[in-house]
Amino acid sequence: MKAYSEDLRERVIGSWEKGRGQSWIAREFGISLGSVKRYIKRYQRTGSVAPTQQQREKPAIREEQLGELQAQVDAHADATIEEHIEYWAVSQGRRVGRATMCRALKRADRPRKKERRR
Repeated sequence: MKAYSEDLRERVIGSWEKGRGQSWIAREFGISLGSVKRYIKRYQRTGSVAPTQQQREKPAIREEQLGELQAQVDAHADATIEEHIEYWAVSQGRRVGRATMCRALKRADRPRKKERRR
């Protein structure tokens, strides 16, 4: 979802400073009451209504570890995802989940089948 413009945010704060109610502001500008409250709270706390930059969580298997993962997959070509998780836990000392391993294998250009064929 795209953030509302700073101009709109400033107009919201201007209306609030003039004594308009939060519900009125939300209806007048066509935004949610939650957004109005959030803008006011941010303005009171920081003095600015600029949108914040969202932070993403770092992957459990980092980019610099992908070479090790590729070597592991090459050494154990027939291993299942669960076996790769075990190998990774032994070599790195950190257990990761199935989805994490699948995403890392895809980033390492080594996607695996979900199950070993019987």
